[in-house]
Amino acid sequence: MNTMKRNTLVCALALGFVIAAGVCGPGTHAAETIVVSDGTVEEEPQIALRDTFDDNKIAWLWRPYSEDPNNAVVMEVNKRLELRTSAEAVDAFAAYMGNMWRLDARCDFAMKVDFRYDLFTLEEEGWIGIGLTPNEDHPRYERVEFGAGCVNRFRSYSYEEVEGWAARTGYSERFGDSGTLYFSYDSRNDILYMSPAGYGPDLAWGVCTDLIRGKWGARPIYVYLGGRSANLNITSGHAYLDNITIEAGQIIEAALRPVYRFWSRTNKSYFYTIKESEKTRLTTEYASLWKYEGVAFRGFPSDADPNSRPVHQFWSDKTKAYFYTIDDSETSTLINDFPFTWTYEGVAFRAYRGGMQPAWARPVYRFLSAGGAYLYTMSETEADQLRKLPDTWSDEGIAWYAVP
Repeated sequence: MNTMKRNTLVCALALGFVIAAGVCGPGTHAAETIVVSDGTVEEEPQIALRDTFDDNKIAWLWRPYSEDPNNAVVMEVNKRLELRTSAEAVDAFAAYMGNMWRLDARCDFAMKVDFRYDLFTLEEEGWIGIGLTPNEDHPRYERVEFGAGCVNRFRSYSYEEVEGWAARTGYSERFGDSGTLYFSYDSRNDILYMSPAGYGPDLAWGVCTDLIRGKWGARPIYVYLGGRSANLNITSGHAYLDNITIEAGQIIEAALRPVYRFWSRTNKSYFYTIKESEKTRLTTEYASLWKYEGVAFRGFPSDADPNSRPVHQFWSDKTKAYFYTIDDSETSTLINDFPFTWTYEGVAFRAYRGGMQPAWARPVYRFLSAGGAYLYTMSETEADQLRKLPDTWSDEGIAWYAVP
């Protein structure tokens, strides 16, 4: 199949999500970014992501996280994200964690969130703010966060950089109950700036160096919004966040594209493509030869996610079938040992190897027919049906992981 360069698109999605062009740092591939505006679609290419929480409903782009759900939660009420804790909370952390989207750590980013924290306490401690982590499962042990709180009757801005059991913190007096928290990142120099006044080095109050590219190894970044308390009863209206806006940055998942599945009536085999040009040609010019069967899953046309790996495409003149693999050893074997059986046609798309996939990825199963055709499916129902036909289809296990 012929290849074609993919142009950057501006597309409107359902639920108020917009795809817009973005810019990465040197040596990286630009991907699209997501705008979230709670049901209204506005084309603002400078915005990467926004949520105003005005709908009082948790959107798909967040998942609730709490270390002690009985005593610490965040909830979307009163058109904002409120922290609620009980007096039994012991350094209990709760947050909205980014879900099904991550920031590309190879690119600059800038984000801000409004806050209010009006509690004035002595021994009890509370805090609310914004954080970054490459570890969605255990963010407490690998994170940097910036926020507002109070302890020992000291109203403060504070930041904390945590790596395992080591922590680096900073505090500064805070004179107002409300304000805005700013994160900005210089990817070229690996410097993260934190400020209650604005972006960049000139307004920075706290700085982290050699963290995101260095200690974290440029792994994809999860953003979280939340807070914690120690023996403090926090009720409605006293500690909340609002209007999260990522004004610059690359949302990795915005680069995902559908991978289409076709069935050849003539060859009795399947073909998969991420290219819109190939899909259009097969459905218009070759509709009598190729039956379009819909979207199989989603993949990346480039290395927008550094954790993704190329899925290689082969064609066999002998079996009249296409074969796809993410396995480097399998790829090398076919190229070096079976050049007269399998013709290498390049990278079809990118997906995930086992152990490298995000939590929302799903397995794609590989089946081989008695006639030599390979079928790849994410559908558990279809996979179960094929397993009931062992004389026709052989289950070859998980081929790779992809996003539905």
